[in-house]
Amino acid sequence: MSFTENLREAIDFAGLKQKELAKKVDIPLSTLESYLKKENPSIPAADVAYRLAQALDVTVEFLVTGEDKRNTAVTKLKKKRLEEQLIAGLTHAVHKTVLEWG
Repeated sequence: MSFTENLREAIDFAGLKQKELAKKVDIPLSTLESYLKKENPSIPAADVAYRLAQALDVTVEFLVTGEDKRNTAVTKLKKKRLEEQLIAGLTHAVHKTVLEWG
């Protein structure tokens, strides 16, 4: 995944609005928006990438590569989200079976 996609995912997991994140990282909202553009996004300087990672509770490694060997909050949230999807799917299947048995 690209820096932009990883940044979007981290923002989503953090539950922050772009305006809140820009303020937290001390950059103009327009600068953050330039990192999030789908076509020809800007790439932040190292110090800004570091501040973004800190504010989002992820590593710069995650923002750059989409992977994190340190098992940060995003990795944990991904696992939790997958578990929730699995439980929801199983619950739906059981409920459907019970309804079919009448």
